[in-house]
Amino acid sequence: MSLNMAKQPRTKLDQEDDRPWSNKETKMLRENWGKIPTAAIGRLFTPHRSKHSVVGKAHRLRLPEQESPIKRPGEAPKLAQPAPPPPPLTEEEIAWKEFTRWAPGDPSLWPWKQRA
Repeated sequence: MSLNMAKQPRTKLDQEDDRPWSNKETKMLRENWGKIPTAAIGRLFTPHRSKHSVVGKAHRLRLPEQESPIKRPGEAPKLAQPAPPPPPLTEEEIAWKEFTRWAPGDPSLWPWKQRA
């Protein structure tokens, strides 16, 4: 049995993503960069460009990074606090743990597991 390793037919969307950027699109990107969100910049073009292609082109043009809409100004990143250590065990808890732990060794040799 042989596997067909031929290339899958490309979709229209894939073909649009391979379009080169025109000078007009590059100019529009430079003018709107930092003023409106990247997805909105992509919708300005006909046919539309994805926000990822807009960000990639801006990176290649070495435009300054935009503020992320997710980050809030003035907030420091919250780091997880380490869990407090558990309280020490009492003598009664230690004795109970010793009493209830599994017996070591081969289970077939345990007296309560003997077959009749």
